[in-house]
Amino acid sequence: ITHLPSERSDMFRVYPNPVHGKSDLTISLNQELTDKELKINLYNMNGQLVSSKSYGKTASGIFLFPVNQPSGSYILELNHGNKSENVKIIVR
Repeated sequence: ITHLPSERSDMFRVYPNPVHGKSDLTISLNQELTDKELKINLYNMNGQLVSSKSYGKTASGIFLFPVNQPSGSYILELNHGNKSENVKIIVR
């Protein structure tokens, strides 16, 4: 993780947050960012990678990311082209 996470991002929107157990997060990219592939990493608060998924380009900019983790706080890292941004999420 290259920098501290915030509760929100200018690059994308994550909902619901908090998320319940074994459900999906919906990640909505800003429209100007839909032209590149996307990689999403999920880290626990110890910095360990617990989940990762890559996605191809999409015109809609909407992605589903499965969260199958125990309750707690996590860092969601979104890598898009040469940009990377982190958001803190809560799993209940």
